[in-house]
Amino acid sequence: EEEEEETTTQEVPFRFKVGSVHEIPGIIIPHQPRIDWQMWFAALASADNPPAWLLSFVHGLLRGSEDISMLLQSDYSVSDRIESVQILQYRYHYTNYTEETRIVADTTSPTIAPSFRYWHRDSLSHFLPELSHSTPGFKDFLKRANLWSSKKKRKKQRKRRKVEAQNNFAVSVLHKIRKVSRTRIESMLRHEQIVWAALLTTVLAQLLFGRRPSSQCS
Repeated sequence: EEEEEETTTQEVPFRFKVGSVHEIPGIIIPHQPRIDWQMWFAALASADNPPAWLLSFVHGLLRGSEDISMLLQSDYSVSDRIESVQILQYRYHYTNYTEETRIVADTTSPTIAPSFRYWHRDSLSHFLPELSHSTPGFKDFLKRANLWSSKKKRKKQRKRRKVEAQNNFAVSVLHKIRKVSRTRIESMLRHEQIVWAALLTTVLAQLLFGRRPSSQCS
């Protein structure tokens, strides 16, 4: 969860990890979600010793990193106005037919239709307390783990990546594909749909144009 400067709190929406109890579970096989998979393993670890990459992820949320935005839902953009981030731990369960799954519409907002609850969740703990750039020891830990990056350092990194892309054709093509995928393809297809489309296209091409065993006459 993130807290912006206007002291409003909102939940960070991941692409595949369960969040809202009203969101239908997706079929993601054979796609292997990146940050979502690691978040699942992080929840199995001890809150007293969180993995360094998780704190780096929080740092990216706080500084409004575009790279972090690309790991989250495509319609969500990390804001540089985020004041603090906290991580809450829940245990999710599928709902069943015997449970109350229909939610009555908000009486103050008659335009909101009743929604279906696919999950119910139980709060377990505050996995990470509220963190901000002013949290004592947070910045020092990131520096020791070589995860801290100042604005000046990030500017140099972006400039270096741009030069590398210009001097390397393969890197340049990959950057362009990533940009097109982010802005156009993902607005029409989900990740797992893209993976399945690529696999089916490969299989179809192999069936149509693949090498066939030559017949031998005795």
